[in-house]
Amino acid sequence: MHMTKTPGTPDQFDAFLERIEHRSKRQRRKKLLMLVPILLFSGIVLATLWPSDAAPEPAQLGAYQIEELDEKKVAQLFKVDNVEFVLEQGPFGRDTVRSLQQYQRLQKLHQQVADDRQEILQSDRQADTIRVAALGRLPAYRVAVDGERVVGSWLTFTIQNFDPGVSYTLDLGNGILRENIEQSIRYRYPLPGHFVMQLIANRSGVGTSVYTKKYEIKAQETVAVEDSP
Repeated sequence: MHMTKTPGTPDQFDAFLERIEHRSKRQRRKKLLMLVPILLFSGIVLATLWPSDAAPEPAQLGAYQIEELDEKKVAQLFKVDNVEFVLEQGPFGRDTVRSLQQYQRLQKLHQQVADDRQEILQSDRQADTIRVAALGRLPAYRVAVDGERVVGSWLTFTIQNFDPGVSYTLDLGNGILRENIEQSIRYRYPLPGHFVMQLIANRSGVGTSVYTKKYEIKAQETVAVEDSP
């Protein structure tokens, strides 16, 4: 006897499940197709905003010690490369040189400061002798020297009109340099003599100023004799 299948049999149920699965697959494919342009656009934006580790770094400026150069060499540098460079100037700090004319002004200042030191050192004047040299827009800073000018006594050196944005170097005239100093420092001279102190103030791109001052540090015995009745 032949039996017919009625609705709701297992075969119909399997077909129903297959239709649901096909419909789900189509919906998933549709969502993926919609996500592709969004993902591509997001990748382009991230690549633009987020710098790559492999991105080339800006070229470093060449650096030279002032003793390595003269006017002829600097002229040749600008003629061949036509690029700026960093000039290391010892206690004068460092400056970015952008032209031969700027280098010539720096060279002139260095020569003037050296001449001032030599002239003051050779002077017979007993009182304080002072010279000021400046280049650019930096003001001329002065130094007050307070305390008894005797061997072994503490002296206080105070920069007037101190600016924390400026780099200061103090040359105490006996081979001792104090770099990147604050407004005041203390020092004791171990030997007597006439000393030429120089304060070198520098702010890259703004200017340089030098304050030169000569004074005498006396020996303890000399002071005792002068103070006796």
